[in-house]
Amino acid sequence: MSTVNHSNHEHHITPLKTLFGTFLILMFLMLATVASSYIQITPLINNLLNIGIAVAKASFVVRIFMGYKYTSSLAKLFALAGFIWLLLITITFGDYFTRQ
Repeated sequence: MSTVNHSNHEHHITPLKTLFGTFLILMFLMLATVASSYIQITPLINNLLNIGIAVAKASFVVRIFMGYKYTSSLAKLFALAGFIWLLLITITFGDYFTRQ
């Protein structure tokens, strides 16, 4: 009978300082999103600015709160592949819906 050693799997506990720091960064980015709604430059620049802010907020949430920062390289590869797939699907649908 073989025994499997599961003792090498550890859960990472994120320090409160990191959680509160991330919270403050997310609150600042939320204020930046609200402020960008009052600043009208051009629609393209406003959209790019808001998408950039949204990507920054999503990256903080995924890295800290979802534990992406502390996972294995294989899990990071699969997460990256998921985001690349989402980008490709978005480009495909964007092309599809803008045709006559």
